[in-house]
Amino acid sequence: MDPETAVTTNVAVALLGLVACVVLLLFLIARWRWHVFLALLVPILLFGVLPGVDRNNFIEAFELGFGKTLGSIGIVIVLGSIMAEALRHTGAVQVITRSMVQLVGAASIGVSLAASERDAEWLHWSARGCGMRLGAGARGRARGFERGR
Repeated sequence: MDPETAVTTNVAVALLGLVACVVLLLFLIARWRWHVFLALLVPILLFGVLPGVDRNNFIEAFELGFGKTLGSIGIVIVLGSIMAEALRHTGAVQVITRSMVQLVGAASIGVSLAASERDAEWLHWSARGCGMRLGAGARGRARGFERGR
């Protein structure tokens, strides 16, 4: 660790800050139901004001890490949000939900969704390892969204 670029050189500050950030993050998301994006930002920014943290190095590390992450995944997040809103406004979410409940029953919907997601990931990664590419239809069938195929 280079002391000139380190956010903190004090191990106790780093460990206590990490534990405090994780605990605060869990409370913000699970207990107070904050949006995940804001819940991730608040503990990180509060870590930056801890005594023993070099503010300039913290800002540089935050900009580099956060900017790199948003730069690589930002488009996917935006497009996913747009698609989710389109599905919600057109009523497709309700149709998919009703179809799933009719297919497996209301009592076992949670278990079936968890199992179908696991199977879809296995199918996706195993096909990828063989050099195959799955279309949206194959992934949808693997997840159980299409009945009888």
